[in-house]
Amino acid sequence: MNQEPSTPGFGYSQLEDRLRRLQRKTKGYSKSVAMLRGSIALIYLKLGLI
Repeated sequence: MNQEPSTPGFGYSQLEDRLRRLQRKTKGYSKSVAMLRGSIALIYLKLGLI
């Protein structure tokens, strides 16, 4: 049988819940990070590094 190893106290549902809480906390932050990534990508494109 192909059974995934389950570590006690650390399930996927707990991980997802933790991630959702983090996303809620960092909603404004993630927007600025996305903008930062975009500007960095633009700079790289202008320099011809990509």
